[in-house]
Amino acid sequence: MEDLSSDERVRGTRYVRILALCVLCILVALLLVLGIARQERGSEVEVRGGLVENRDVVGTASTGGFETWVLVQNPGDEAVHVDLTLNTESGKTVLPELQNLEIPAGGRRSFPLHAYVHTYHVSTLVEARDGEVVCERAMYWNGRTGGHDSIGVTAPAAQWYLAEGATSGEFETWVLVQNPGDKAVSVDLTLNTEAGEVRPLELQGFDLAPATRVSFNLDSYLDTYHVSTLVEASGGVVCERAMYWNGRVGGHDSIGVTAP
Repeated sequence: MEDLSSDERVRGTRYVRILALCVLCILVALLLVLGIARQERGSEVEVRGGLVENRDVVGTASTGGFETWVLVQNPGDEAVHVDLTLNTESGKTVLPELQNLEIPAGGRRSFPLHAYVHTYHVSTLVEARDGEVVCERAMYWNGRTGGHDSIGVTAPAAQWYLAEGATSGEFETWVLVQNPGDKAVSVDLTLNTEAGEVRPLELQGFDLAPATRVSFNLDSYLDTYHVSTLVEASGGVVCERAMYWNGRVGGHDSIGVTAP
């Protein structure tokens, strides 16, 4: 076999480099496509969740180290079947695995929402097909070093009062608003503080799409140990207040009330 000339060797080396560059570009493109696909899967956050006969549970999250459990009790003497519907920032999703779930007579079941969706904004509607149940939502975070819990409500309302709140001294206060309806609603938040009423412009006329949930971080608007919230909407919503402190080593939560 004859030796290759220097020109032929140079051309061969150039071809090998071009081929390697093409392979590298293909690999980078594949990695980008896979990354985008994973992000899209992570953003698909609609589900159906459960409470009794139009009960809503608002303050839930299922990502960032949070666990969210929907707890359904059947105190009756016959089995009851429930459907769970989740409202997120993207709307409503119905998962077959969370439909027609049997709660045995005198029994209780726990449903881990974090096994189905990944989002910081998820509320749950639990509907019982053939009886009555009692529903609650429990959350844990940071390896269960912290947690809080709330009962559900049986119906939305156009007005909610949330008395507790603090945004100073390592406190976080979040106001959680769910629109379980099939029409958009306009939401106004009024903050009551030791200095009087505060109405941040960004919290007026907020458009909340149907079957969605939004979280308002009050720390972004004022610095105080004394803040209560009035939520007023053009249609029925469900409201809750969640608080965390000292880097979320602890927290507590409550549903609102519809009248003083």
